Amino acid sequence: MEGEIVKGKVEKLIDYQGFASYKKQLLKGKIWITNGVVYVKDDPGVFPTLQIDSAFLNEIIVTKNGKIMTEDMLAISEKDDISIEVINGKVLPRCIVTTNEQQLKAYIEVEPGYEITRKIKNALLARKVTLTVEEKKTITEKVSIEEIRQALREANVFYGIREEVIIMASQAEEPIIYEVATGIPPQDGKDGFLEMKVDLNIKNLLLEDERGNIDFRESSEIPIVETGELLGIIHPPQQGNTGISVTNQPIKPKSLKSITFYSENGTKLHGNRIVATRSGRPRIYQKDHIVKAAIIPKFIQKGNVNLTTGNIHFFGDVEIKGEVEENMVIDAGSNVIVHSSIRNSTVTALNSITSGGNSENSILSVGEKNTVIVQLDSYLRTITEQLEEMYEILEQTAKSASYKNSESKQSLKSIFKFLLQHSFVKFTDVAKNYIELVYQEKDFLKKEWQITAEQLRNLLFEVSQLDITLTQIKLLISLMHTIQEMNLLDFEESKFIYIASVSNSTLLCNGNIHVYGKGCLNTTIEAQGKVVIGGYLRGGNITSKEGIKANIVGSTGGVKTVLSVPAGSTIQIKKAYGGTTIHIGYKQLNLMDIQENITAFLDVKGNLVLK
Repeated sequence: MEGEIVKGKVEKLIDYQGFASYKKQLLKGKIWITNGVVYVKDDPGVFPTLQIDSAFLNEIIVTKNGKIMTEDMLAISEKDDISIEVINGKVLPRCIVTTNEQQLKAYIEVEPGYEITRKIKNALLARKVTLTVEEKKTITEKVSIEEIRQALREANVFYGIREEVIIMASQAEEPIIYEVATGIPPQDGKDGFLEMKVDLNIKNLLLEDERGNIDFRESSEIPIVETGELLGIIHPPQQGNTGISVTNQPIKPKSLKSITFYSENGTKLHGNRIVATRSGRPRIYQKDHIVKAAIIPKFIQKGNVNLTTGNIHFFGDVEIKGEVEENMVIDAGSNVIVHSSIRNSTVTALNSITSGGNSENSILSVGEKNTVIVQLDSYLRTITEQLEEMYEILEQTAKSASYKNSESKQSLKSIFKFLLQHSFVKFTDVAKNYIELVYQEKDFLKKEWQITAEQLRNLLFEVSQLDITLTQIKLLISLMHTIQEMNLLDFEESKFIYIASVSNSTLLCNGNIHVYGKGCLNTTIEAQGKVVIGGYLRGGNITSKEGIKANIVGSTGGVKTVLSVPAGSTIQIKKAYGGTTIHIGYKQLNLMDIQENITAFLDVKGNLVLK
């Protein structure tokens, strides 16, 4: 028994010695922290490292061998004397007032004062440990009500203050943000607007019957008004309400827009009511807050147009209930409707041409006058800009003391002519071009263009002893601005040609062209919009900016038919014969055989693709 007991004691002693040896080996080259004390065990070739937490570089002071360390990382050994000092902190109570961009809300951010107690955090043994701290915050002082009120005063917050929020903020035990004041937002009013009292839509005019023909008996559905009829009411802006900011300042509602109205032929403004002064088709355009109203007169030719009736030149709509015979001219300032065919004639309209018959050896043009307006507008903008500059020079000269006191002062006319000859040398040429074009196209231009041209002519070329006046020039500038504003609306009405069939003709349009009947033979078509050919398309050149859609193109005989669109547009053909040429951008494709249900376009690489 004794031997066994002794043996047991020896085994326990051996186990203890083995553990001590293992522990010693485990600690070698390691560093650890316990209860604020740094421990380290050396190991040849290994340098235990202490890393100070970057968040507490100013709160932890490490002294190594009597020297305060400035580095945040240091190697230590058993020979080093390491001491650590932790700095506690104190934060004063904080109160900040801010407002939103509109100053309709004020916010208060409060944070109570507190003390921070820090102690070194234990770290497990490792070759590298981080020296950091644990923090404990103890509230010592809350934000007072008076401090909050003072912060509001400094931020100029005086309106809509919520007293209950001030009390809540003064009792806060953690950082928090409250909405402390609320203003009154402005109530926006309503812009002026136009209330329409007539229907402007042309009903049933372009409806086809079962065979694809237009029933012109429905043309009476074009809206017509009589003299004295109410067209619309212009309502003034409805003012909104002013708001109040938290700084007790007024906040104005958004500015309102009034309707600017231009009365043209056949309309008049009585108070705020637009009234027709003659019978005809009402036309009211609106762009933003600019409104223009006119009554378009309508000329009706009950039979054919021929040598007996003579050519027709009419400012408004023209309706021909028969056909247009050979060598006749129809020129309309709005729309043209021809119930039957057009032969060897020229038909021009500003807005549209509609025909229920065939156009043979004729020229049909829509929107050509718009190019005149564009050119006139370009001239007028240059004239207005330079005339405004000359007006400023003349006004400054007339107001100057040296000019007023001069005994031999020049007339404004002589100064004006001097400016034309030396500083604005191109002005006269542009004005001449404008005047000539206005007189050339006067039958289709509104009176304002002609009045401006006449006043310009008087200003530049009138031989008179009378001096010009600043008022005269200012009124002319005002009239020019008025015309430019009105011109914004001149292109709003859609342009189109809508016709049953065409042969050996030329169709030109600033909008869409639709041949809805039998088709198109040996014809040139140029459209700024889309082209749609419902029947056959044989021979000729078709050009469209917005795409072409055709039913049957070419013929078995291989007649050359060319279709052209710019890059970005497509050509759709239900059936194309050989001899059809497709142009898209700078790419060309000649079809040699029959192709069906094709869509031609340029891919992303610029290649012409048939799909």
